[in-house]
Amino acid sequence: YAYRISVVYGDAGQKNSEEFKTLVTKVLGGCLADHMMKYSMWCGENSSLFMVTLYPEYMEIAIARNKEGVKVIENLKKKKERAKIEDQRKAQGICTLEEVWGENKGDRMTWGYDAKIAHQYQTKSSIQTEIDTHCHALITGSSGSGKSVAVSYLLGRRLQADPKTHIFICDYKNSEDFRFLNGYENYYTGERCYDGIMAFYQRFHETRESGGAEKERYLLVFDEYPAFLNRLQMLDKQNKEKRAADVMNAVSEILMLGRGLHYGIWIVTQRADAALFANGSRDNFMCILALGRLSKEQKNMLFSGEELPERSYQQG
Repeated sequence: YAYRISVVYGDAGQKNSEEFKTLVTKVLGGCLADHMMKYSMWCGENSSLFMVTLYPEYMEIAIARNKEGVKVIENLKKKKERAKIEDQRKAQGICTLEEVWGENKGDRMTWGYDAKIAHQYQTKSSIQTEIDTHCHALITGSSGSGKSVAVSYLLGRRLQADPKTHIFICDYKNSEDFRFLNGYENYYTGERCYDGIMAFYQRFHETRESGGAEKERYLLVFDEYPAFLNRLQMLDKQNKEKRAADVMNAVSEILMLGRGLHYGIWIVTQRADAALFANGSRDNFMCILALGRLSKEQKNMLFSGEELPERSYQQG
């Protein structure tokens, strides 16, 4: 179906020269023209008929002999692209790709799967982050986009990675998704969420004042954070209090200082306006998860400077 040729360099540095690349191009062009004319087979562009892979001391050339050979070349290119993606992930030091579902290893947790690899190779490659370096997360999406289900899944993944994490749950809307936590001492609903976040902040403040990081990790998950703030601001006007400001300042301080003390916070919201986070603290979220269909304004707000595909995702 295809020829596989290996060429060893006379000079290891030769492959990086423009003259060498030009020579390789000319040789390939001549081989292809001669070969395809002989077999009366010329399908698609030249690029679909061959592939060149450069290594430190040699190079490999694959040339299709027939239409089946073109498929061989295509599969080789897919493998090459996949290896390139994995190398890029590892080089970033942020994410680690894994071929199988498996358990989370050590202090990493799974956030999802690489879409490009899933679509091209029908393979689940998990995207994982270090818990200590990526402890804060902003989870956003319109109503019904699957935020609560996603949070339950992610909590499971987090506890799978570190079962000893102390979890504080503030569920302002008192949804059925978290009802199974009734009786858990760090589960707060409705207006009791104020007590929950201040209890978490008090523990954080004591750790910071002691001058040392906690050996065990602490995580606060706050669902429907903006609605809770709006309610507090209304009550503050009636009662001449500043509880909303207390909450915003506490969240801001945890976002800015919590990572080094092993304190993390996940904020769940329908819109992540900057006004919700004091002192520009929104920029301290290491992980941003957006569910459902996002408007252009939301994309620019959440993923400033990133090129996002124009694609509508299904629920969840």
